[in-house]
Amino acid sequence: MVIKAIKSSAKYQALLESMPDPVAVYNTQGQAIYLNHAFEEVYGWSRDELLGRRIDFVPPDETQPTQQAWERTLAGEKVIFETKRYTKDGRCLFIQLRTSIITDEAGQHQASVVIHRDVTENRQAQAELAQAHQLLERRVDQRTSELNEVNERLLNEIKKKELAEKSLNRKVAEQESLLDNIQTQIWYLTDV
Repeated sequence: MVIKAIKSSAKYQALLESMPDPVAVYNTQGQAIYLNHAFEEVYGWSRDELLGRRIDFVPPDETQPTQQAWERTLAGEKVIFETKRYTKDGRCLFIQLRTSIITDEAGQHQASVVIHRDVTENRQAQAELAQAHQLLERRVDQRTSELNEVNERLLNEIKKKELAEKSLNRKVAEQESLLDNIQTQIWYLTDV
């Protein structure tokens, strides 16, 4: 009934076909009853290969989260979650799925609509950004360590100079005191 409504309504078909994201409509048994053109483009399978079948291109580590999302969808919840999916040529894509159900007038579940948004580039950019951030943190730590070493050396030099200056001042004071307390006359001769 739902697929008949979609197929018989040019507006629904035009809307679904114009969407840039893959859209799949599944019956209550989980079989694909409608796939838009973007679905074929992103995943590589033709509609004829998938219609009437359960679409199973879920990586094994994503089976349980996908099943949980499906159960939540069947319970009437609109679900948004990120997962991974395989393409026909074996590439693994990061996909954000948005699910909802279509009900009849009596509220009975007729079909499920799933919008697949390819977020692989975003995930790769996030990974690259995280790597760049880690590299920057390592460089900042390294530079901070280098600056701390230079700062420590400068502080040691300052302390040495302060000690040398105190020692020199002490010697000058001793000599001035010595000269002030000598009971003889001291003459300085110059060539002029």
